[in-house]
Amino acid sequence: AGDALLDRCIQWDREHLKISGDAARIRLGQSLVLAGQLAEARTHLGRLAETMANNLHIMGPMGVLEALDGNVEEAERIIAHLEELNPPVPTWKQKRSYWQAAVASHLGQLERAIDFLGQRLEEGGLGLDPRDLFLKPLWDHPLFGQLCEVKG
Repeated sequence: AGDALLDRCIQWDREHLKISGDAARIRLGQSLVLAGQLAEARTHLGRLAETMANNLHIMGPMGVLEALDGNVEEAERIIAHLEELNPPVPTWKQKRSYWQAAVASHLGQLERAIDFLGQRLEEGGLGLDPRDLFLKPLWDHPLFGQLCEVKG
Protein backbone atom coordinates (compact mmCIF):
# COMPACT_ATOMS: atom_id res chain seq x y z
CA ALA A 1 0.00 0.00 0.00
CA GLY A 2 2.86 2.39 0.81
CA ASP A 3 4.49 1.91 -2.60
CA ALA A 4 1.19 2.58 -4.38
CA LEU A 5 0.75 5.80 -2.41
CA LEU A 6 4.29 6.88 -3.19
CA ASP A 7 3.72 6.11 -6.88
CA ARG A 8 0.56 8.26 -6.85
CA CYS A 9 2.45 11.13 -5.20
CA ILE A 10 5.19 10.92 -7.83
CA GLN A 11 2.67 10.86 -10.66
CA TRP A 12 0.71 13.81 -9.26
CA ASP A 13 3.82 15.95 -8.84
CA ARG A 14 5.09 15.07 -12.33
CA GLU A 15 1.75 16.20 -13.75
CA HIS A 16 1.74 19.44 -11.73
CA LEU A 17 5.34 20.62 -12.12
CA LYS A 18 4.40 23.48 -14.44
CA ILE A 19 1.52 24.62 -12.23
CA SER A 20 3.07 24.15 -8.78
CA GLY A 21 6.67 24.94 -9.68
CA ASP A 22 9.38 24.55 -7.05
CA ALA A 23 7.02 23.19 -4.38
CA ALA A 24 6.04 20.28 -6.62
CA ARG A 25 9.66 19.78 -7.68
CA ILE A 26 10.76 19.54 -4.02
CA ARG A 27 8.00 17.02 -3.22
CA LEU A 28 8.77 15.07 -6.38
CA GLY A 29 12.48 14.96 -5.56
CA GLN A 30 11.77 13.74 -2.04
CA SER A 31 9.34 11.07 -3.25
CA LEU A 32 11.77 9.89 -5.92
CA VAL A 33 14.51 9.50 -3.30
CA LEU A 34 12.17 7.39 -1.17
CA ALA A 35 11.20 5.32 -4.23
CA GLY A 36 14.87 4.69 -5.02
CA GLN A 37 14.67 6.54 -8.34
CA LEU A 38 17.90 8.36 -7.63
CA ALA A 39 18.84 9.55 -11.13
CA GLU A 40 15.54 11.36 -11.63
CA ALA A 41 15.61 12.64 -8.04
CA ARG A 42 19.10 14.04 -8.66
CA THR A 43 17.80 15.89 -11.74
CA HIS A 44 15.08 17.66 -9.75
CA LEU A 45 16.88 18.23 -6.44
CA GLY A 46 20.16 19.15 -8.12
CA ARG A 47 18.43 21.78 -10.23
CA LEU A 48 16.87 23.30 -7.11
CA ALA A 49 20.11 23.07 -5.09
CA GLU A 50 21.89 25.26 -7.65
CA THR A 51 19.87 28.28 -6.53
CA MET A 52 18.50 27.22 -3.12
CA ALA A 53 21.42 25.52 -1.37
CA ASN A 54 20.22 26.91 1.97
CA ASN A 55 16.83 25.19 1.77
CA LEU A 56 16.65 22.28 4.22
CA HIS A 57 13.89 20.57 2.25
CA ILE A 58 16.17 20.38 -0.77
CA MET A 59 19.55 19.76 0.81
CA GLY A 60 18.30 17.20 3.36
CA PRO A 61 16.84 14.87 0.72
CA MET A 62 19.88 15.58 -1.46
CA GLY A 63 22.07 14.30 1.38
CA VAL A 64 19.96 11.14 1.69
CA LEU A 65 20.23 10.70 -2.09
CA GLU A 66 24.04 10.99 -1.91
CA ALA A 67 24.17 8.48 0.95
CA LEU A 68 21.97 6.01 -0.93
CA ASP A 69 24.09 6.49 -4.06
CA GLY A 70 27.28 5.69 -2.10
CA ASN A 71 28.68 9.22 -2.27
CA VAL A 72 29.82 9.30 1.36
CA GLU A 73 31.99 12.42 1.08
CA GLU A 74 29.19 14.44 -0.53
CA ALA A 75 26.65 13.21 2.05
CA GLU A 76 29.05 14.23 4.84
CA ARG A 77 29.57 17.61 3.16
CA ILE A 78 25.82 18.14 3.16
CA ILE A 79 25.54 17.24 6.86
CA ALA A 80 28.23 19.85 7.58
CA HIS A 81 26.57 22.39 5.26
CA LEU A 82 23.27 21.97 7.10
CA GLU A 83 25.06 22.60 10.40
CA GLU A 84 26.44 25.89 9.09
CA LEU A 85 23.05 27.31 8.10
CA ASN A 86 21.74 30.07 10.33
CA PRO A 87 18.21 29.29 11.44
CA PRO A 88 15.72 32.07 10.61
CA VAL A 89 13.12 30.55 12.98
CA PRO A 90 13.41 28.19 15.98
CA THR A 91 11.84 25.24 14.17
CA TRP A 92 14.60 25.45 11.57
CA LYS A 93 17.07 23.86 14.03
CA GLN A 94 14.67 20.96 14.57
CA LYS A 95 14.31 20.41 10.82
CA ARG A 96 18.08 20.70 10.37
CA SER A 97 18.71 18.02 13.01
CA TYR A 98 16.03 15.82 11.44
CA TRP A 99 17.67 15.97 8.00
CA GLN A 100 21.13 15.43 9.44
CA ALA A 101 19.76 12.32 11.18
CA ALA A 102 18.18 11.10 7.96
CA VAL A 103 21.44 11.46 6.04
CA ALA A 104 23.52 9.86 8.80
CA SER A 105 21.08 6.95 9.08
CA HIS A 106 21.40 6.22 5.36
CA LEU A 107 25.19 6.33 5.72
CA GLY A 108 24.77 3.52 8.27
CA GLN A 109 25.77 5.81 11.15
CA LEU A 110 22.85 4.87 13.37
CA GLU A 111 24.22 6.16 16.68
CA ARG A 112 25.12 9.48 15.10
CA ALA A 113 21.62 9.68 13.63
CA ILE A 114 20.11 9.01 17.07
CA ASP A 115 22.30 11.80 18.49
CA PHE A 116 20.95 14.21 15.86
CA LEU A 117 17.39 13.21 16.75
CA GLY A 118 18.20 13.78 20.43
CA GLN A 119 19.34 17.30 19.50
CA ARG A 120 16.04 17.75 17.69
CA LEU A 121 14.17 16.99 20.91
CA GLU A 122 16.41 19.34 22.91
CA GLU A 123 15.54 22.05 20.38
CA GLY A 124 11.84 21.56 21.11
CA GLY A 125 10.94 18.97 18.48
CA LEU A 126 8.08 16.61 19.18
CA GLY A 127 8.03 12.84 18.78
CA LEU A 128 8.72 11.28 15.42
CA ASP A 129 6.57 9.15 13.16
CA PRO A 130 7.78 5.56 13.68
CA ARG A 131 7.09 4.90 9.97
CA ASP A 132 9.05 7.90 8.63
CA LEU A 133 10.62 6.57 5.43
CA PHE A 134 13.55 8.98 5.55
CA LEU A 135 14.46 7.42 8.91
CA LYS A 136 13.80 3.81 7.87
CA PRO A 137 17.35 2.59 8.73
CA LEU A 138 16.52 3.49 12.37
CA TRP A 139 13.20 1.66 12.61
CA ASP A 140 14.68 -1.30 14.52
CA HIS A 141 16.90 0.81 16.78
CA PRO A 142 15.50 0.69 20.34
CA LEU A 143 16.23 4.36 21.02
CA PHE A 144 14.36 5.36 17.87
CA GLY A 145 11.23 3.77 19.29
CA GLN A 146 11.69 5.80 22.48
CA LEU A 147 12.19 9.03 20.50
CA CYS A 148 8.94 8.34 18.63
CA GLU A 149 7.05 8.15 21.91
CA VAL A 150 8.14 11.59 23.15
CA LYS A 151 5.23 14.00 23.32
CA GLY A 152 5.41 17.79 23.63
